[in-house]
Parts: sequence; structure tokens; C-alpha cells
Amino acid sequence: MEQLLLWGVGLWVLTRLNKKKGAPSAQSVAPGSVDFETGRVKVLPWPDQTPTKISEIDYPLFYVGPGGRTIGPATACTLPNKLQLRQDMISAIQQLQVLASQWQQLSPAMQQDVQGDRIREAVEEQTNKLNKAYRDLKNGCLNVRTQTFSPDTTATLTRVAP
Repeated sequence: MEQLLLWGVGLWVLTRLNKKKGAPSAQSVAPGSVDFETGRVKVLPWPDQTPTKISEIDYPLFYVGPGGRTIGPATACTLPNKLQLRQDMISAIQQLQVLASQWQQLSPAMQQDVQGDRIREAVEEQTNKLNKAYRDLKNGCLNVRTQTFSPDTTATLTRVAP
């Protein structure tokens, strides 16, 4: 009976030691995973180029991963007009797709004619709109103030009598 009790205590001590050795330290959290102790979430970097597809707007810009462990840079942003800029980018990409379809339907002679010039001008206009919306989103999100109050605001401290 004593041996059984000693074996049980010995196994219990060994399992406790193994759990302490196997526990990850706070500094060894893998990138891309949530650090549940501090609540950190991985934010994806901004793309180098303007998105050219709607799927590139959804991922990585406005991406929210499973469990919220990874999010896109625009998702983490508190810019008030970010959803309007997102819609502007989607609209410009849709217009570019329509213009590309119209261009494909033109004969080579018509592509060199006035109709081709109109489509090229419309493509340039929509491309500028897309680039401007992306640039405004990126610059706005990178330059958003972290303060929630005006620095000019002053509050007087008053003491209320009990």
C-alpha cells in the first residue's frame, strides 16, 4: 500500500514538472496567433500595390480571420470614412471590368478610333479613382490620431462635498 502511494505521489510530481517545462513562455508566442495573456492580435501589413480585384480588397485589407486572431490593416483602422473608401474601390474595379469587356468587343479598327479613345479615358479615370481611394485609405489609417479627445480640451477638477 505504501509503495502504491509513493508511486502515485511520484507520478503526480513528475506530471507537474513536465507541465511547467512544456508551458510556453510569454515571449515564445508564435506570430499569427493570439497572445491570450495580453490579447494581442496579428495585423496584416499594407499591400505594396493598389488592389486590382475585389477579392484583394476583402483579403488582406478588410480580412478578419477565424476567431479574430488575424485582421487586415483596414479592419484595425478607426478612420470614419473607411467603408466609403472601400465602396469607392469596389465600384472602380467593377467599372474597370465593364470597360475591359467593352474593349474586348471592339474590333481592332474601332479600338484605334474615337470609341477606343473614350474607353481609354474612362479606364484612366477609374484607375485614378481606385488609386486615390486606396491611397486615402492607407494614408488615413496610418495617420489616424490615437487620442479620443481634443488636445485643446481642458477640464476643471471639481470636488463634490459628501
